[in-house]
Amino acid sequence: MGKREEIKKEDVIQAVVMADSFNNSFEPMTKSTPSCLLPLAGRPLIEYSLQCLAYSGVQDVILYLTNNSAKVKEWLKTSVWREGNAAAPFPVTCIVNEDCRSFGDGMRDLYEKGVLRQDFILISGDLVSNIDIKPFLSVHKENF
Repeated sequence: MGKREEIKKEDVIQAVVMADSFNNSFEPMTKSTPSCLLPLAGRPLIEYSLQCLAYSGVQDVILYLTNNSAKVKEWLKTSVWREGNAAAPFPVTCIVNEDCRSFGDGMRDLYEKGVLRQDFILISGDLVSNIDIKPFLSVHKENF
């Protein structure tokens, strides 16, 4: 790029990762461990969610924590996504609300806190995907 370009706040691609799926499909395993930390091929599910966002060019991630938030924070401290790691493709900001019981509660909470800027991507922390979200964002921006 040569010259360093300033990125406007409205141009930053922001994502919200809901660490809780708000269902009990995997109980009793998820009674003490959040579903996003359940392992798949030796890695927690949330790792796949964050990698999908990185591949899609996301630049700012809010990790919304509800039940067992301390366990997710502990995992985050030892992951590539930890705070201060220059190799991480984006900063991950944790917001905790132990009283949240649904995606709607979480969205209302984030809206009231004023942390959401314009359009954003919302995914579950137990999403396993390698889809490139950029084309969908482009179509959305063109049409809305």
